[in-house]
Amino acid sequence: MFTRSALFPARLWHGLRRQLSLRRLAAKFSMLIALQRSRKKLRRLSDDSLHDIGLSREIAEAEAARQIWDPPAHWRQS
Repeated sequence: MFTRSALFPARLWHGLRRQLSLRRLAAKFSMLIALQRSRKKLRRLSDDSLHDIGLSREIAEAEAARQIWDPPAHWRQS
């Protein structure tokens, strides 16, 4: 039976963990940028388009005004 230290030297293991955490951080940052773009697009929709997707102007404006670091509640559940 191999242990982690037998398969990976400590420096390699630390580097691998750091690389994976940097990738996760980059992925989350990319998602937040996409969220901010979506919020800006939501603000530009016409009232008819908002009605088609079931939103009022007030809800759309409130969502568009949220900060980039304020993700939707359903993102925080997972």
